[in-house]
Amino acid sequence: MISKKLHFFLIDDDEMFLYITKDLIEEVTDGSAKVEYFSDAEEAFNQIQQRFAKEENVPTSILLDLNMPYMDGWDFLSEMAPIFAEHNRSPKVYILTSSTLEIDREMVNHFSSVYGFYVKPVGQEDIKSIIRSIQSEKHS
Repeated sequence: MISKKLHFFLIDDDEMFLYITKDLIEEVTDGSAKVEYFSDAEEAFNQIQQRFAKEENVPTSILLDLNMPYMDGWDFLSEMAPIFAEHNRSPKVYILTSSTLEIDREMVNHFSSVYGFYVKPVGQEDIKSIIRSIQSEKHS
């Protein structure tokens, strides 16, 4: 199923969700995907910013929670937009949230880097769907 090396940044303030989702990704990809996880969106933001600056080890995909303390998912997306634009590329972002608000579903349309919206709990079929989406088109 895996045609190119997948590298995920998993960003969520729920440690249990991080652990379970990391295991799901590893199970679906037979351990071939690299998964880095962050319970703090600002830490993830700083890592991506540094990696874009060095042009190395940039994730292919970001799985992002919306509702987090301090820097939430919306703040993260807003702060990342100019970095993605400056480098003329971005990882594909998928929202993984407990929010069922229609306004949140509509807000993702304001971010060209967001490719999907999934409501928790996220299962194996959701992860497979995300991987198919990542591999469906080349992303510069």
